[in-house]
Amino acid sequence: MGEDGSLSIFVAMFMAVVFAGLVGLVYDGGRVLDAREAYDRAAGQAARVGADQLSAAGIRDGNNDVSPAQAQAAALNYLSATGMTGTVSVNGQVVTVTVTGSVAPIFLGSFGMPDIHISETESAQGVQGGP
Repeated sequence: MGEDGSLSIFVAMFMAVVFAGLVGLVYDGGRVLDAREAYDRAAGQAARVGADQLSAAGIRDGNNDVSPAQAQAAALNYLSATGMTGTVSVNGQVVTVTVTGSVAPIFLGSFGMPDIHISETESAQGVQGGP
């Protein structure tokens, strides 16, 4: 008779841990989704900034020396200004930007979950005008 109610204490503790885990999944999962969206937007915008250096609009603005190196530098400068890191490649008229980073889980980190690495890639093409 000394063990009456011991199962209900176990169930209560188990449910508290499960609830904490679910809160962690929702909170940390939301943070990861927000970070992925921000990285994707930054990659897309950096690719567009780089592609602008390849377009006829860049030439009309007085930038007569259009080169892949300028496109790459413009995209990397944009990433730097946003506080993000990544890589830029230029292939013909297409600028591809990959933004990388990680999110440290707050709730799930207390359960031993490591940082979640994120990589988002976007491309943009320079627009060429003509007759």
